[in-house]
Amino acid sequence: MADDTEVVRKVRKWLTEQGYPLEMSVAQTMRKSGFDVIQAEYYRDPEVDAPREIDVVASVQTVGPGVLARVEFVIECKTSRDKPWVLFSSSAFRVARPASVAQRTASGTGPKALFDLANRTEVQDLSIFSLGENIGYHVAQAFGQNTDKAYVGLMSAANAAKAAARRADQRSSTDRRLVFFEFPVVVIDGILLHCVLEDDNDIRFRMISDGTVAWRNPVAEFPITLIRVLTVDGLREKAPLWAEGSAKFLASYMTKF
Repeated sequence: MADDTEVVRKVRKWLTEQGYPLEMSVAQTMRKSGFDVIQAEYYRDPEVDAPREIDVVASVQTVGPGVLARVEFVIECKTSRDKPWVLFSSSAFRVARPASVAQRTASGTGPKALFDLANRTEVQDLSIFSLGENIGYHVAQAFGQNTDKAYVGLMSAANAAKAAARRADQRSSTDRRLVFFEFPVVVIDGILLHCVLEDDNDIRFRMISDGTVAWRNPVAEFPITLIRVLTVDGLREKAPLWAEGSAKFLASYMTKF
């Protein structure tokens, strides 16, 4: 029995070091919020044409005549308890509200639908498109030395979203169109700080649980790639709102398109 207890203790330590408890917690949060959830989903990275793994894919979908429409949150999980993540912004940094809708990854007729809906206030106000109060142009892991987990997390989430849309296009047919709307997300088990240079040239920090990176890396073939970055507590708050917003958006999409 003692040996079994020691083995379990070692495995538990290994699980924690590898980040598996975070992935399991994120999946549970999304599932309890009303999403269908897949864990450890593989995709083909469009940048290097190689198989990769995304930690969690959470979706809401609806089916109509000849079309399956789905909202997917592709989530990369990162444990960073000893190294806070810093979201950089400025007092003048803004993202136009129509861009928060139009510049999203989607398959099939999804991009045109988003462009047509981008100027509608009721769509901009939906939780899945709202960027929140903390919007930045970059995020980085503090005290990092070699690989920046923040950069890796952003790239993984963005590429997984792009790959999911491409896969939907490949699986679509004249009899059944797949219209997938993809939302890349990074969840961290750690501290997230909002960093802004004020007009008086003073750099100020504020601890937050939820932010959006308007990344000037055209991974999704737009001028900016919008990626949500949240702590575990931030996800628990937002997930139910995202589920509700996804259902409302799909209902509106099926009615209008």
